[in-house]
Amino acid sequence: MRLAAQGQTVTVQADALQVQSETSELSTLISGQQVTQLATNGRNLTALAALGTGVSNTLPDFNTVNANTSGNSISFNGTRANHNVYLLDGGELNDRGCGGCFDILPSLDALAEFQTLDSNYSPDYGIGSGGSIVMVVKSGTHDFHGGLWYFNRNEDYDANNYFTNLAGQGRPVLRLNEPGGNIGGPLWIPHVYNDARKRTFFFVNEEWRRLIVGSTPSIVNTIAAANFPVAGQALAYTTPSNGTVPVVPSTTDPVRLAIYKADGLTPGKPFPNNTIPANLIDPNVLLELNAGTFPKPNYGTSQYISSIPQPTNVREDVVRIDHAINSKLQLMGHYVHDGVTQTTYPPQWSDGNYPTSGSTMLNPAWMAVFKLTQTYSPSLLNETAFNYADNTVKITPVGVAAQPSGWSASTFFPLSDNVGSRLPEIDLGSPYGTNWTSSYFPWQELLCGLPDSRRCIFHSGKTPVQVRRGLSACGQKPATAGKYARNFRIQLGDIFRRLLHQFSAGRCCELYPAPVSGGQALGQQ
Repeated sequence: MRLAAQGQTVTVQADALQVQSETSELSTLISGQQVTQLATNGRNLTALAALGTGVSNTLPDFNTVNANTSGNSISFNGTRANHNVYLLDGGELNDRGCGGCFDILPSLDALAEFQTLDSNYSPDYGIGSGGSIVMVVKSGTHDFHGGLWYFNRNEDYDANNYFTNLAGQGRPVLRLNEPGGNIGGPLWIPHVYNDARKRTFFFVNEEWRRLIVGSTPSIVNTIAAANFPVAGQALAYTTPSNGTVPVVPSTTDPVRLAIYKADGLTPGKPFPNNTIPANLIDPNVLLELNAGTFPKPNYGTSQYISSIPQPTNVREDVVRIDHAINSKLQLMGHYVHDGVTQTTYPPQWSDGNYPTSGSTMLNPAWMAVFKLTQTYSPSLLNETAFNYADNTVKITPVGVAAQPSGWSASTFFPLSDNVGSRLPEIDLGSPYGTNWTSSYFPWQELLCGLPDSRRCIFHSGKTPVQVRRGLSACGQKPATAGKYARNFRIQLGDIFRRLLHQFSAGRCCELYPAPVSGGQALGQQ
């Protein structure tokens, strides 16, 4: 028998790309393994949502580690960012008191699936007119699986910020520590329950987030060091750039005219040598300006720059249970809790410019989902779910906020309504254009929702029914501390003289009867 000649055959087969023709849905699916492997700055799920098809965003370079203050400016195909919906196992995460915000920021290691539904998705996701971010929590399996992790960031790994470097200051603080772990598997008792390990499963995920980040370093105008008054001393006022000299207020009050005459002053004329006598400086304003409200310049003679460490602590607990009642009934439930404490400078959600006053926010959030899946036939499936979401917000002041010893000014509101005996806000007009405030407290908010849903799948058709209940209660108080609002292009001296107190609650009244330069008091309409 003769041997055949040696040969080699290579077969190349190319299959044509299959067009998904079942629906016209535009979506992006990321598996649980990909979720944990993709590099996301700060391990924030919004970075994953930004990877979707047709998505544009203005997210910060480094997003925060908690939900309520996390950047969420994501637009799907041009829709509004505050119309997006976040779902976890079908339960809504949205904070209905904050457009586009969400209550809970799930740990990336707890997710089995992450999907963005960009447009043309099925009606069972039609809660909002924007995109839908759909997430699924991992479940236990036949065997035990788990993991431990630790993520770290530190300013030692970074270059200095341009502005702080220019001012000769060190790098802003950025320290992120995220330890965590999870475990999942069967719930069983040998020789007693679930010996085959096919009925009941659990998954538990724990994660801690410890973030200390410096406040955004920016250059702000502040009062020149020479213009901070001293008790019992006349103020030799230095006129700021683009400012004007202080002018003696015009008045017809004989008592005030006698004081002006004794001081050698002429109403309507500038103070001689820009010097304001000590007896015309309001003692309460003197106390407030020297209480540390306005920082003295550290960048040139009239500007200030700093980066104040702001700590954020989050603890997240995730528990999921799956149970097969029988071959046609499957029960699933999960519970998620985020405990958040965050400190910010200037105060959270305020218009302040100076980091001498700040706030601490307590923001615990909870959610639970219970879902029963009923398979009646190969062509008929029904899901019934009960979803619950709840979060509270409580903000309290830190830093400079309380009235100093010796404060005697009265306001429109009684002191009992001014929680914490806070100092009044001060708005500096042109040429400063800045504001010091301790914001308004207490800020207390309760938001909870009870959406329950039902959907039926019959021959690939879906008939969703959803009933929603919600409660939002905000216990915010008005700005009972009051406000000084003066235009410093006219004269900084106005804030030192005994003038008036204007309140941001909508009314103003005179603290002292002296009129403003020009004749009419601000409180006289």
